[in-house]
Amino acid sequence: MKRFNRSGAAVLGALLILGSAVTQASHVLGAHIAGTVTAVTPTSITIDGKTYQVLSGSPAAQALSQVRVGQSVSVALDGSASAASTHVRLIQPTAKP
Repeated sequence: MKRFNRSGAAVLGALLILGSAVTQASHVLGAHIAGTVTAVTPTSITIDGKTYQVLSGSPAAQALSQVRVGQSVSVALDGSASAASTHVRLIQPTAKP
């Protein structure tokens, strides 16, 4: 019986480690883009000529009304910058270099 407990503990430990790895992998880290705003609409922001859709209900959606053309910003995306399904989730003004 003692041997089963050790084996069971080893299996349980392995499952916990694998479960943690799967949980971490499910949190997608997106790209960060910095540049000059070249256009703004109620649902999108264009930075250096590339347009990104803003995630509805996100902090970026709340901040969008304060963004102005010509402003330097840094944005966090929820995926790859090249993916069409990627959305802006955070907008932060930055100082011009």
